[in-house]
Amino acid sequence: MPAELEKILSDPSAPSDTAARCAYVARGRYAELLERWLGFFPREQLLVLTSEELLAHPAEAMAEITRFLGLPGFRAESNPLRGVREYPPMDPRTGAPRPPLRTAQPAARGAARP
Repeated sequence: MPAELEKILSDPSAPSDTAARCAYVARGRYAELLERWLGFFPREQLLVLTSEELLAHPAEAMAEITRFLGLPGFRAESNPLRGVREYPPMDPRTGAPRPPLRTAQPAARGAARP
């Protein structure tokens, strides 16, 4: 890990699996992120909703958002979910995602592989 840290510090733009994993975890620490935003903006200027609220009660959530922004009411005709799919379970020992499920068919024998 020290070599990886040295690499990240010397060139922050260099690709790093460790940095990507750490950034992913850090983005999930919402309280820390909100505290940081509150260092720049007063609480009255931030509206925090959960995705669960938005999915469970989209009309109410949109009404709250438009009120907060001072916009006229908005009523969506539909709220289709996009990009929804099943993900492999997390490894309970490490908390890391398990390898992705293979969905592609194996190449035929003798077929060229990319």
